[in-house]
Amino acid sequence: MSKKILCQFPGVHYSVDCPLLYYPALPYYRAGFEILPMDYRVQQVEDGLSQLKDYGAEALDHLIEDWRDYPWDSCQKVIFLEKSIGTLVGMGLEDALRAQGVKVPIHHLVLTPINKTLPLMREDRRMDYIVAGNKDRLIDLDRLTKQCKGLKAKPEILDGLGHRLEVEASVKKSLKIIDHIVNQCLKKCPAD
Repeated sequence: MSKKILCQFPGVHYSVDCPLLYYPALPYYRAGFEILPMDYRVQQVEDGLSQLKDYGAEALDHLIEDWRDYPWDSCQKVIFLEKSIGTLVGMGLEDALRAQGVKVPIHHLVLTPINKTLPLMREDRRMDYIVAGNKDRLIDLDRLTKQCKGLKAKPEILDGLGHRLEVEASVKKSLKIIDHIVNQCLKKCPAD
């Protein structure tokens, strides 16, 4: 039997142990998915957000090198769980794999995409869930909405939230948001 995998694509200052990458991966793990955290092997910089393009390009180069020989087409299901710069890197890795001849469908769970990701959000990609906050300064929500017009998945815009999709003053509200996102991921991209 072929395996099912979920690849976690972190943000610049948002590791796979942070809530938006950790909790959505748990139900997939319990359903038998192998969880593969993507290690970008990029030197962390104090202000990586100002150098997103360079950071993303370097991360993508390393991942292509590290994962080009992985038996992708032997997988039953592949999910890319992507956060922030991870949305750019994950979609870039899919493009590189397609150019290499990989055919397995790749499902994208797109958490807080950034402006540089928008050109990669195309109809030929399986984007099952897209979510952003309406106070996120790293995405132009009008451009995001326009870019997603022809896509199956429409972006969910969460009111009052920034790039981390959490409420700073309330752990309980933040946990409810995480629970909602986990449920949406499973609803839009079932773990079967």
